[in-house]
Amino acid sequence: MLLRQPRPDEAAYVGMLDACKEAGCWALALSILEELRRDGAQSQTSDQTAYALSLGSCEAAMQWELALSVLATMQQEGPSPNLVTLNAAVMALAAAGRTAEALCVVRHAEDLGLVSGAWEADANPRLPEADVDLHRFPAELARFAVLAAVLDAAIDPSRKRGLVFVTGRGTHGGTAVLKAVVGECLKDFGLAVEEGDAEGTDGRLWLPPHVLQCIASEV
Repeated sequence: MLLRQPRPDEAAYVGMLDACKEAGCWALALSILEELRRDGAQSQTSDQTAYALSLGSCEAAMQWELALSVLATMQQEGPSPNLVTLNAAVMALAAAGRTAEALCVVRHAEDLGLVSGAWEADANPRLPEADVDLHRFPAELARFAVLAAVLDAAIDPSRKRGLVFVTGRGTHGGTAVLKAVVGECLKDFGLAVEEGDAEGTDGRLWLPPHVLQCIASEV
């Protein structure tokens, strides 16, 4: 009588996918992901982790088309992408130089309501209410969210007050890493950015109206 081998548990699946990511074994990673999906016993958290690691394998192997395919599977069959999986997809696209496709992923994040500007006005009249809330974003996704927001604002004739990004002050993570990332991103675009200096606004970056006007003249 043959003994039936026990199926791997969630931790084993995640461990295998992590190893695939480190080695760039995208084909094996996608095979494991498919088996995990068929098993159907994983939790929402492990499911998101499995997809993120599979996307990481696509990044390591420069398989950007497959990264988009994995993301499409999430959209069609679930679970709905979160910031971690969207960031993994953006990293795979960015590694392959697919800027347009990475921006499309950011647009999808907007459709999912993951990019939000629902912040109240600041006490400082020079800093209007926030436009893009990035303070929980992974770095790579934040970079492309910034690019998308700048392009949108530059071609919006009704925008007169500039563009404000919420990056956070590092109160949850210890250091304001994202603020530096966003600031460097804007500088890489050749854009002059100002920081909030009133109480409670130091976790924000402001792109003044005249900077957006300069961008609009070149778009």
